[in-house]
Amino acid sequence: YVLVRYVADKQYDTKDKLSCLARFAVEGLSGILISAFLLLPSLIAVAGNKRVSETIFDRNLFVYGDIRTYLALIKSLVLQPDVINGETLFGTTEGTVASLSLYLPLFAFCGVAAYFMQKKGWDILKKMCMICLFLALIPLGNSLFVAGNGTYYARWFFMPLLLMAVMTASAVESFEPKPFTVGTLFWGGMLLFFLLTNIITKSATVDATGIFLIKNRSSYETELTVGICSFLILVYLVWILKKDTKKKYLTVFLGAAILCCAATFYLHMNTGSSQVTDTGRFIYKNQLDADTSQFLPKEDDFYRFETNTGSNHYILTQEMPSISCFLSTVSGSIMDFYKFAGITRTVSSQIPYDRTALRDLLSVRYFLQDAQTPADPGDSSQELLSAYQSVTKENGYFVYENKNYLHMGTIFSYYMKRSEYETLSETQKDVVLLHAMVIEDKDCENLEDSPEVTLLSAEDFKEMTKDSRPEDDENAQCTALNQTAATTFCYDNTSLTFTYDHAKSGLAFLSIPYSSGFTAYADGKEIPLFVTDGGLMTTILPEGTTKLALVYREPGLVPGIVISLIGIALLAGWVLWHRRFLKKNVGR
Repeated sequence: YVLVRYVADKQYDTKDKLSCLARFAVEGLSGILISAFLLLPSLIAVAGNKRVSETIFDRNLFVYGDIRTYLALIKSLVLQPDVINGETLFGTTEGTVASLSLYLPLFAFCGVAAYFMQKKGWDILKKMCMICLFLALIPLGNSLFVAGNGTYYARWFFMPLLLMAVMTASAVESFEPKPFTVGTLFWGGMLLFFLLTNIITKSATVDATGIFLIKNRSSYETELTVGICSFLILVYLVWILKKDTKKKYLTVFLGAAILCCAATFYLHMNTGSSQVTDTGRFIYKNQLDADTSQFLPKEDDFYRFETNTGSNHYILTQEMPSISCFLSTVSGSIMDFYKFAGITRTVSSQIPYDRTALRDLLSVRYFLQDAQTPADPGDSSQELLSAYQSVTKENGYFVYENKNYLHMGTIFSYYMKRSEYETLSETQKDVVLLHAMVIEDKDCENLEDSPEVTLLSAEDFKEMTKDSRPEDDENAQCTALNQTAATTFCYDNTSLTFTYDHAKSGLAFLSIPYSSGFTAYADGKEIPLFVTDGGLMTTILPEGTTKLALVYREPGLVPGIVISLIGIALLAGWVLWHRRFLKKNVGR
């Protein structure tokens, strides 16, 4: 905007342009520096997140891989936007959550077309509008608004939409029949095309697949209805309404725009709301309001929950420690753990139902299965529930209990190198996690001289477990490990505390995502922390330890505060200098 508005404008001389760029650079930099107390810890927190690490440079920079992306851009100018996960025509996998919309209620793109014809030359609005269009048409340009992320998002379109709204308002204020007639006819032709697409593909004799496949047809027909009604209102305003006085016709235009905005908003919200039935919404509300205190860990006790895939948010609202989560901004170490376990994790945490040893490792005691609106037939998988005991039915959920869950702070006597772990079969990889801590090869050097722990090779592990069944070994190992667990475990906003009667020496397993912000203390003496099992934590616990404490300090917070103070000082110095400069020049 600065480059187009000032630097490319011939009415400003070189001195003014340089002054503008200097102000932009200093004030922009100051703003970023001032926000560092919040920005820097946030950047560190999401570093390593899969949705951040995948960049646009891993794909074609100049052409979208699916032609429907271009067609969806055209559709976004003509019809109201699809709801999230409710794509209709030209829906793409990557566009499901892209928030793709360039639709202005009542006018669509007609006002913009009229503005281009009414206004001579290339003013700032026309230039910025064309630049936005160019950036939207190429993947690299689009990704500039999301820090080069590889996932397709169009949420920056609110900026060209604001420009389009200003252009439309300006065109209406200086209304000319011909430009609006051309824009209205073109919009009508596009609406006719989308209407015919719906009619033809709905025919029993047409097998609509590929590009013209319509998903969620009822939503598509709602979009068409909104578009056609808006078009008819605009036809009246452009061709029939008498424009005797400017004040009168502007008032009518404004009233019609408000009406169409309200209708569009209501229908869009109603379409989204209809994705959940009234019965399902009523059941879910009652579940959220239910008392879950009978399941929650009591004081000095800790365990985690898991739900079926359709109830992730239920756990979040009940303040239950859980491995079920529908959230992308989790710790990067959680992402690392899922990658270590060979599980794809993007937005949701979902462990395959046959991976029971992982649940033991993560202290999962209860599995809650929605009894009223089951979302996934796999939730009844005997691979998981056969190892659990049915406890009760509460709050519309079947409750199953896992007796093998590890208590917090269990102590391992063995560790295995990551390179050795990778040579095991998929089944063996899960089982070994209940026998040994898997440590990164570079950290194993720090454990070689520790008499408290023993290195376990892949071959030794295979020999150790060759005569036992996996389920028997799993039960025996969990029972043995729990005898070494902390007697109490508690936590608050800044620390976690494990107490032992008289701890045995070994590797204390902490099923908590690793963070550089943690510092470990054994009876007040600082001890090193290691990454284990890909993204969790462990530390060597000396014999006889009675208290293990992990104190947390937000990484990047202190440096961020210092940088923010520097930013404030820079901005203050700039403002004072600028005022003196203006005063001096005005005085002349």
